[in-house]
Formats: sequence, structure tokens, C-alpha cells
Amino acid sequence: MAGAVCWARHRARLAASSKKATLPVPPGSLPHGQPPVEVRVVYSRDSEAHVAAVGQLCALLQSELGVRVEYDEAATGPAHVTHDWALAMAHLPCPRFNDAPQWGRRVKMLVLESDGALLKHRAYRLHKDVGVASESSVDELYHTTYAALLSQQAQALGDYCHLLVARLPYTTLPDRLDLVPEKRFLLPQHLPHLLEALLHDSAKGGGHQQQQQRIAAALRSEARARLDRALALAGSAHQGDGQGGLAHLRDVLLGPEEQV
Repeated sequence: MAGAVCWARHRARLAASSKKATLPVPPGSLPHGQPPVEVRVVYSRDSEAHVAAVGQLCALLQSELGVRVEYDEAATGPAHVTHDWALAMAHLPCPRFNDAPQWGRRVKMLVLESDGALLKHRAYRLHKDVGVASESSVDELYHTTYAALLSQQAQALGDYCHLLVARLPYTTLPDRLDLVPEKRFLLPQHLPHLLEALLHDSAKGGGHQQQQQRIAAALRSEARARLDRALALAGSAHQGDGQGGLAHLRDVLLGPEEQV
């Protein structure tokens, strides 16, 4: 009799715990909730003004959209920015084709297209030593990441669902980077579309409207104003330089017959 009572109590406890497991849980209290979007930014360090503009773009993404931004300026000290770090930046298989868990990390890759990046890309295609044009070891690691991305070109185009390219407004060269040409954005005109693409698939259920409201708020924010000012300053610096820095980079990387 006592055994039957104990068994009945045991089953009652199991039933109670089962019911608790099915109750809705506030998103913030989920122990393994959906993590924030991570955006990896790859760019060429063309000039101080250009690096500053990239920094303002990253600040906008982080402060207004709540995404986690990974790029060299945000790395935890120079020791963190290594060859292995640069290779790991490019190792980013598309979750749609790699059986990623439902609540796995949502990571996007944003490659910024600038004159310096395009010149280095052209030199890379001509099998030149792109490292000779780097003014710092950090900038040289850009080539490591970019070369690793290019080495994956044999993959199916769908495998680049995580990869986006944004062209900066002061870019003058007509070339294009050989990366996902159907996912290209021109800043600042296409900034709303870029933000939406970076957050794509991150809204679940009724979260889409909230996501749109957050993007709209970001576009009206002081961070957006700072980005516009930084882009304008970089454009003025680029124009005021008289293409001198760009010409030097071209001379270092390419011969006269290759500059056409």
C-alpha cells in the first residue's frame, strides 16, 4: 500500500514538472536564448579618415541595433589581431546549408569596398605581393581574410547567404570585389537596406515590426549623423589628397601596363 502511494506521488511530481516545462518563458530568462547577431567587418585601412568612417559604421550597428561587431579596431589588444584571427574571420559557412542549430550564432560578414581594397584585389588577381602595400601588420591581415574569402569561390553561390558587400561613397574606381554581386549596397543611400539585410532572419514571430522600428530609430539617431559626417570627412580627405595616396598605392602594387 505504501509503495502504491509513493508511486502515485512520484507520477504526480512528474506530471507537474512536465506541465511546468511547457509554460511560456520570457525571452530574457531563457538560459539558451537566441544570441544577438554578430557582424564581422572586413575592410582595407586606406587612410585615417577612412578608418574613422568604418568605426562610426560599426558604432551605429552596435549602439543602435544591438549587434556584436567584430573588427580589428574592436579587438582586445594587438595580440588578439593575429593571422589565426584573420583566417577565423573568413571561416563562416552559411547556416542554411550547414545544419546549424536553430538557436546557433547568427553571424554576418560585411566586406567594405573602397579604392584601396579594389587596388589590392586587382594586385591579388595578378599574383602580386599585396603585403608590400600594407602600412601596418593589422592592415596586412585584411589580405589574409580577403584571400581566404576568395579561395571559397568554388562553393555554391547560396553558401554566401551570410556575406554582404557595401561600397563607400568616396570610392572612385569602377572595379568591383568578386564577392556576392547580387548583395551589394551603396552607402549611405542603401543604409536602410543594409541594416535590414544584416538583421535578416533575426526576427521571430511578431519581432519583425519591432525590428523595423529599431531600424527606423537608428536612421534618425545621433550615431547615424556621426556616420554621415565621418563619410563626408573621408570623402573630402580622399579628394583633397589629389589621389596622391591612391597613386602611391597603385605604383607600389601595379606596373604601368597593369594600371590601365
